Amino acid sequence: MHGKVKVTRKNKEQQSLILQPGQQTLAHTNLQKANSDISGIIAWKNGLFSFRRSSVKNIVRELERWYNIDFVVDQTAAENRLITGEIPRNVNLDDVMQILSYFDIQGQMKNNKVYLTIKNNSINR
Repeated sequence: MHGKVKVTRKNKEQQSLILQPGQQTLAHTNLQKANSDISGIIAWKNGLFSFRRSSVKNIVRELERWYNIDFVVDQTAAENRLITGEIPRNVNLDDVMQILSYFDIQGQMKNNKVYLTIKNNSINR
């Protein structure tokens, strides 16, 4: 958020990058700079899930890790539905399901899994 940082990768040839606020490094064959979503990082620090035009697929991935439960959802529908919003990380799973229902996403718990149904007639929000 403030200042800058030097990232060095020691391989055949030593590579270095200076990162400014809002940047991150990607370590592929060579180091590369990329812009990062600072609001998502700040939200995590402040105890929030933060979604900016995130697919349901990506949202579910985060929820699975946080609540340690599997979600079952139609992958095509989950990739096409985009959601923007924030959810406190301290809410229980039932409350998260209630929030998702506002986006026409219904969940049902069965055998320690959450089965999501995404209505297709809704617009992205």
